[in-house]
Parts: sequence; structure tokens; C-alpha cells
Amino acid sequence: MSPRSPHLYYILPGCWELKMNNKYMRYYKNFKPPPFAPTYRPTEEEFDDPIEYVKKIKPEAEKYGVVKIKPPKSFQPPFAIRSENFTFTPRVQRLNEIDGLIRLRLLFEMEITAFWELQGFDLKPPTIDNKYIDLYKLSRSVVEKGGGEYLTQQKKWYQVGKQLGLTSHQCPRLHDIYYKWVVPFEKCLKEIEEERELNGGSETECIQNVDGRRRIVEPKSRMMAGYRNPPKGKKTKDDSVDDVVCKHCKKGDDEDRLLLCEECNAAQHTYCCNPPLTDVPETEWRCYQCIKARVKSIGENFGFHDAQQEYNLVTFAEFANSWKRDYFQKKILETTPEEVEREFWRKVADLNCDTSVKYGADLLASKVGSGFPILSGSQKAGQKRRKSDANWKKYAEHPWNLNNMPILKGSVLSHIDSGISGMMVPWVYIGMCFTTFCWHTEDHWTYSINYMHWGERKIWYGVSGAEGEKFDEVVNNLVPDLFQKHPDLLHHLTTMINPMILIENGIHVYTVHQEPGEFVITFPRAYHAGYNEGLNCAEAVNFAPPDWLRLGRLCIADYAKVHRKCVFSHDELVVRMVEKVGNMDFFMKCALYDELEKIVSKESKWLARFPKSKHRYERTKFERIYDDQRECIFCKTTLYLSALECKHARLSCLRHSDHLCEKCVGEDYYVKYRYTIDELTDMRKDVASTVEHYVKWKEKATAFLHCSDTLKPSLEDICELVNLSTVQRLPSCDLMEKLNCIIKDCKSVFDMVENLLSPLNRNKTYDFDCVMKLKEKIDKLPCPLPNNLSGFHQFFGRLVEWKNRAKNMDIVSCGEGIDYESIISELKRLIAEADFFHIVLPEVERLKQKLVVHSWLRDAYKLLRWRYSCNRKKLDGGYFPKAALEEPQKWRLKEVEKLIDDGTRLMETNGEIQDVVDEVHSCMKLGWNKEFSAEKILLNERNEGVGVERANEIWGDFEVCDWLSMEKLDELRNEIVKARNIQKLYIEGKGRSDITFSDLETYDGLCSQSFFMNHSRTHLEIIEARSALQDFMKDIESLFSDTSTNYTLYEASSFNSYFEIYHIDGSLCPSIFALRELNMKRNTQETCGCAESHPNEEVSLICCLCRGKTHGSP
Repeated sequence: MSPRSPHLYYILPGCWELKMNNKYMRYYKNFKPPPFAPTYRPTEEEFDDPIEYVKKIKPEAEKYGVVKIKPPKSFQPPFAIRSENFTFTPRVQRLNEIDGLIRLRLLFEMEITAFWELQGFDLKPPTIDNKYIDLYKLSRSVVEKGGGEYLTQQKKWYQVGKQLGLTSHQCPRLHDIYYKWVVPFEKCLKEIEEERELNGGSETECIQNVDGRRRIVEPKSRMMAGYRNPPKGKKTKDDSVDDVVCKHCKKGDDEDRLLLCEECNAAQHTYCCNPPLTDVPETEWRCYQCIKARVKSIGENFGFHDAQQEYNLVTFAEFANSWKRDYFQKKILETTPEEVEREFWRKVADLNCDTSVKYGADLLASKVGSGFPILSGSQKAGQKRRKSDANWKKYAEHPWNLNNMPILKGSVLSHIDSGISGMMVPWVYIGMCFTTFCWHTEDHWTYSINYMHWGERKIWYGVSGAEGEKFDEVVNNLVPDLFQKHPDLLHHLTTMINPMILIENGIHVYTVHQEPGEFVITFPRAYHAGYNEGLNCAEAVNFAPPDWLRLGRLCIADYAKVHRKCVFSHDELVVRMVEKVGNMDFFMKCALYDELEKIVSKESKWLARFPKSKHRYERTKFERIYDDQRECIFCKTTLYLSALECKHARLSCLRHSDHLCEKCVGEDYYVKYRYTIDELTDMRKDVASTVEHYVKWKEKATAFLHCSDTLKPSLEDICELVNLSTVQRLPSCDLMEKLNCIIKDCKSVFDMVENLLSPLNRNKTYDFDCVMKLKEKIDKLPCPLPNNLSGFHQFFGRLVEWKNRAKNMDIVSCGEGIDYESIISELKRLIAEADFFHIVLPEVERLKQKLVVHSWLRDAYKLLRWRYSCNRKKLDGGYFPKAALEEPQKWRLKEVEKLIDDGTRLMETNGEIQDVVDEVHSCMKLGWNKEFSAEKILLNERNEGVGVERANEIWGDFEVCDWLSMEKLDELRNEIVKARNIQKLYIEGKGRSDITFSDLETYDGLCSQSFFMNHSRTHLEIIEARSALQDFMKDIESLFSDTSTNYTLYEASSFNSYFEIYHIDGSLCPSIFALRELNMKRNTQETCGCAESHPNEEVSLICCLCRGKTHGSP
């Protein structure tokens, strides 16, 4: 099967939209143009010097990558091409092959189809229950899900089936389809890749250098790079089959089943094939090695190809206009540009599209003729001859004539002595509707200029050179498989990516609509692409102002990364410029000096690694060697100043000596050099003498950039140095860009510091990463902070100290015995201090959460400590725990329930507190149980009047809930306390000598109001004592009444005990008190009823009522 066969085996009509990632499909169906790049309109005076005008607009225009220039109306160059003599062979473009995302599928389909059909298998779309299986999508999906083995082991083929729209019971059959059709093919691709990596650069044959000859530069296709497949001659088959044997089983029998490879004549039985063939295939058969070669060629030879027909301008115009009319089914002028753009992007993404267009691209003006007038001696067959016309001569010598642009005095390319196609010699482009130029940068990142002579619009898309590296990364991420096969993919000029997809991935894309008579400028490293709306003729060439030299050097390093060959040697160009330094303007001399500085530094560094004591040095005139014979064997850079050569005549640059030769050792290498370091240094000095003030300025700037930390220049010093370069009209250079970046960075950093420290900006939010990056920027700045911002260092120190303290809080453990009060105090301090920094600190939320957790734990453990201490602590023989004294306020049920609810919520993010929550919950459960028990006790009449001893026994079962305050529990507790207090008061009263009848009445009243003391033994004792005392007092009162009886004091005092009559209430009659006073003054002899004299007056009895004394013995 031909690698360009249009047959794609499983693209089903009407379902092409499903083949592209739905994420991007909308950009093709509903394309929206990017924003416009600016259009510049130079005055007649500005238009006199193209190099100066481009230099003037560059600061603004460069960020767009591509801009349009409308020349003054007076610029009307004649079209110099003779249409009928201008002949060319266009390139054929298939629209659905140019988009990188679509090409991944096309390559897969072409390669897998060739892989199976060349083995003799008829690859048909596999189905499951009449549903076609997309092998490309199947292959991608399996890779994304981890590979076939992983899906089989984990039994996850249903995930792949879901992406392919299959039901769960259909998914297992995907395994068989994948391993039958895809796995063998992917194994082949893997072998191809391994062989490519194994060979590396060693496939290059060892050749001898040839001196004295200059390589003839062949035209290189840039806009329409493609690949031509030279027909491979098949090996002649030997008619004799006697010696033909199967390379698998090594037998030559069963000749009817013996297949011969159409490429190499290798033989194999049908049943020895893997997988085996049931019959001899009707088509041509290839062995496995030849199949691998064919599959490999499909991936490598993907591009545009030449048409079979040659055209001139007249015949091509007829073809192009007719094609557009037939396609849109309307007149050319009736087709709007919007229709063309929408249809272009729709067709680009249409896998079923068979639309092909022809592009007359990269037509070398030196062969076919330029559209601009050329003076005699340079005219070609396709160009008109009008030597005597003054207007012709005017435009032939005009600086905006693209034949003159590369060799203008201000262009570096004027120092190249060979006509490089497209760079030194313009290319002509004859376009038609939908013809495309894909994303690319100009060779060596030079400027380019394109002029449209006539025709319909050309649509351009551009990306700034500043985003060139990011562009590479984005495209690499979008089509990694293509980059894996071709690291220099974007240098092939065959890959288109929808601008809207690039914009979505962060690339700034702009557009330009070029009309006839307008110029389009592209800037260094600016990626650009586009298409033509219809028949037109344009011309393009490169040019390089002095500022390009630095970018050209960077481009060589970038080319080396992807092993792309150079169009010319950058170092050789620089050295050639030294020879003509006297004819240069000041700006070009400065740029040349900068390049010589880089060259001397680079060569000194690398030559030092190959000392003369270990290697033989040999001066070589590299300019006399063909360019393709003086390339580094690894990075393909064109060598000029120095090189290494092994004994097998291989060459490499000094950087890639380890890739030079596997057979030679380092000591075998020859060091080839064009100039010594001293000679290069002398060149630099010669150029430096012509730009002395520029050199002095650079020396001062270099000193600024390499100052020690203690001697850093201030921002004002750097600004002054930059202003000096402006006053002296010095050109831009690396150092100046660094200084401008430093000024910009310093101002930006200082503004950030000021905003951070200013109290007026406390409403602004920063985060610690921002502050940390700001600190790193400050440390890297070559300028110190101004005095008014020096407080940042103290601010940062406090912030770091706060962060460390906050970090310590993260490792604080939880549990019993922790000093939660100290932790909570520290957490509160940290949270309060965070407000000082007025930045976003993620730790604050964690600290707040930790504060909530630790506050909860503190309360929970307080409860638990009290609860567990209730069983162990007693006070003065009672059941009051010590914790009760420390906790004056008991826990209420709502508080405990809230504690549990809060703990349950905290458990979601703090699992370690679950045990504590459970313990608190058990406390609450116990409390409810005791509440019910207390209620039962209080309702039980048998418990009334049981006395304090029994009450204490009852409370012994409730002391575990002494921490809890509930209605019945509190009532029981109060009754217990009341009983204890009554008992205590009564006992204390009995121990005193001054108890009164009023006290007994009080005790009686208290007992009556006490659940446990009412009618208890104590209560009855109090009642009895009170009753006896009351009777006694009545008897005494009767003694002193007006109708006194003959009772004596002895008869009146017939009480059960002395205690009962010891104290008489003051409610008796007043006469008793008068008697008391009188008797207290009398002696025993006067008051005793015996009226006898006793010698011992001290032995007497005193009446408790009247205080009368009586002899103790008769």
C-alpha cells in the first residue's frame, strides 16, 4: 500500500467530528479570528530607509510578532513578471493533513493500515454488536488508563469501553480487539523507536574533508517544506527457488505456502507468519523487517508533494479562479472573506475531506524572476525587460525592493557572500484559495518582509518572539507524538495549529490581513502562519539589522538542541564583518563588538578543556570546506572557529566531544581551529577602538552588575547609567537590557514592598509565598532597598518567627494532662498577631481550628476530671469532691449536650477526639440515668424521714454525677445538703451549754421542711425535747403565778434530765428575773430551806431557775 493512500480504513462518513477532542472541535466549527496587529503608515521621509523605520517601530511592533506596513501612495512599483513566461510546478496540499492534531490520527491510520495489509491481512473496521470500534481512540484510551496489562490485571476495561460508548457487557471484548490488532502494531513502533535511539548519529558515514571547495547552496523549501520519496529499486529476484528457505523454520518445502518478500526476497511460510496466514495473500507481501521500514518511512516522509503539472501565471490563474468558483458555487467577488475563513478551518479538521489545493511556493526569484524590477544582468526569463524606463530604474534601486533589502548597508546579511535562497534572494509565492503556510520562524530567527504584488488577501497569524519558547512547549504538549518522531517538527513548516487553541493555552496570537501593495514584517523568532483567500502573488525575503546579531547567536544554540542544520555559520559571518568594520555605522560596530566578546569567551572556555599538552592543534580554513562536510556530527552546527576531529575524520564541536566517535579515545582527537584566542582577542580590540565610549559604558555597567553585596549600587546610580547611554545614543545590547530589566524589577519590587508596609494598603491581601518570593527578589536585586523601605527586613523576620511558632502549634499533641490553658493562650496570641501582617496566612485557619479543638478539649477534660474525681474525693467525712470546690458552677444538661454536639462536628476533621467525645457522651448518659433515679427516690414515700445517715448512703450512688445540674438531681442534692446541715446544727447545739427553746423550735421547723429529716429519729428527739421543756416551763410559771401552790422547787423540777431544764425561755414572768438578781447576791445560808448553819458554804446546789443556793447535803 502506498504511504499516501487516501484509503483510511475506519473513518466512517458523517462521524468525523467525533474523531477530534471535543474540547477543541468547537474552535474549528466556530472559528473566531484573533485580535488585529497594528498597521503602520510611514511618511515619505520615514519610508526612505527601511532599516531605520523598522528600528523605529520595533519597540511597539515586536510584541505582536507580525505587523503590516502600508507604504505611501507614491510607492507604486510595476509588476516585473511576464505572466506567460513565468512557469512553475506548485506543491499539492491536502487540507486535513496540515493540522497537527488531525495528523496524529492520519499517521496512525496510515501506519497501522500499511502494517497489516503488507502482511497480507485485510484490515476491516472491527465491530462489537454492529458498533464500529475506533482503533485510534482505543489505542489512546488504553495508554491514558495505564496500559493493557494494567487494565487486565485490575479488570478495568470497562473504563475504556465507557469512553468508546460501549455497555458494560460489551467491554470485555475490547481486550481481544486491542491485543489482536493494536498490540502487534505498537510493538513494531516501539522497535522502530528503539532502533532510532540506538543508532543516534552513528549512521553518518566517515568521510574525508575536502579543502578548496565551497558548498553550492541548494534551495531549501521554507514555507512549504515537504518530503519527496525517491523510488526505491527492488532487488532482482532469483528465478531459482532451490535455495529459498523459510527464514523462520529454515525449510524450503511446501513451496505453495512459501511467500517471497517484494522488497528483499526473504521467504516465509504462511503458517510461520506471526500471526499465521490462512491463505496466500492476493496482494504484495512484505517480511517483518521491510514492513518496519515502510511504517517508518510513513512517519518520516509526511508532507507536501509536487504536482504533476507545470503552470504559468495565466494557466494557474485560470485553474485557481475556476476552483474557487466551483467550490463555493458563486462568483469570486460574491464570496466573503468570512465564508472563506470559516470554511478553511472547518475543512482543516474534516478527516473525510479530500480537498486539495496547489501552492506555487518558494519559487526562487533568481530562477523564475522577481515581481520587482531588476536591472540588466539579473533579469530572468520570467521577467519583463524595460531597461530604459526611468520608473523601472527607480524601483529597481529602491530600498524597499526586496531584492535590495538583504544587502542594504544597515543589514548584517550584506556581509554574506553567497546567495542563500529566501534569505539573500527573494522567494515568490503564487497562492490560491486555502493554500497555507504553516507555523514557523524564519531561518536563523531573522526578520522577514513580505510584499503582495496583486490578488486576494493573505491572512497572517503571528506570535511574539518573546513567547517563542512557550509556543514550542504548548505545541509539544498538544502533539507530543509528532515531536517524539521529529524534535524539529516546527522547522518542517508542515504543521498548523488552530490559533484559538493556542490562545486557550496562554499564547497571545494576532492577525494581519494583507492586501495588494502592502508589506508584512515578521520579527525575530516570531512564529507566524496563515493562508490565502484566493489567487494572489507575493514575494518575501529576509533582512537582519544590527540588533539581530545577538538573536542569531541564540538561534544557533536553539538549533543545536533539535539537531537542525544551519543555513550559514554565524561565527563565520561575525569574523567576515570584522574585515569590513571601517565601512560600518556605529550601531553595527557595537553589535559586532558584543558578538566578538561572546566568541572570545566561548572559545576560551571550550579550548581550555583540550590542552595542547594532550591534543594536537591544527589550523584549518573551514570556509573552504563544504558546509555539509563541516557539521558537528551530533548537533549539526556548521563549524568555523574550532572543531574536534577523530582518526576516522569525523567532526564535532567542542561541546559534543563525547558524541564524536565510539572507537577513538579523547587523546586521539585533533583540535582544529581557525584563529587562536590571541587573534580573536586582537579582532575584538580592533573593533573596540572604534567604539571606545560604548566599551567604557559596558565596563562600568559590568562593574555595577558584579559588585559585592556590601557595595551594591543604588537604583538611582543604575538609572543614571542608563540615561547616559541614551544621551550618548548607544545601541541596545545585552547589558542595557539587563539594566533596564533591573530598573523595572527594582521599581516593581519596591512598589510591592511599599504596598506591603504601608498602613494605607492594609485592605490589600498578600500571601506568604508572595512575601517569600518578594524576599528572594530583594536578595537577588543588585540594588539595596531604599531607607524608607528598610523596615521590610524586620517585618519579614517577625513573619518568619510567627510562622515558626505557628508550626510548633501544629505538632502540639492532644490528651489528658496537657496544659490546655497555655496552649489556648498561645493560639490566641498567634491569631491576634496575624492581623499585624495583613497578609493571607493559611496557618490562621488551622490555628483557629486548633483553638476550637483545644478549647473543647479543655472543657471536656474539666468535666471528665470532675466526673472521675467524684468517686475518690470526700470532704470532712461527707461526699463533697475536691473538684466541687474548684468548680463552683456545675454543668447543666444543655451545656453538656452542646459540648457533645461541638465535639461531634470536630470529629469530622479531628478523629483523635472521638474517644473523648464518647466519654463525655457516656457522662451525659449516666447523668440521665441518675436523674431518673433521683426522681424515683424523691417520689418514694418510704424514703421520707429516713434520716441523714440513710440519705448519705443514698447519695453515695449519685456522687458520680455531682458535676451535673439537673432538676431532680439538684432537688435530691439540696435535700441531702439540707439534711446534713440540720444534723450538723443539732449536734453542735447539743454540745453547747446555751441551747434555747427557740433553737429547738428552729430545728423542728427545719426538719419539717426536709424530705429526709421530717419525722426522722433526730426530728422526733428534737420534738420530744421541745415538748418536755415546754411542760417544764408551764410548771415553773405556775409557781410564780398569783395562785401559787405549795409546790417546792424540787417538786417542780421533776424532768428526765438536767439538760431538759437547764435553760428557761425568757417568756416567763418578770418576777423570776428579779428573784434571780436577789438570790445571786445572797449566800447559801440565806437561801437554803433548812435554815441551818453549815460550815462548808462552797458545797451547794444552784437553782437553774431562780439561782437560789441550797446545801448539797442535809
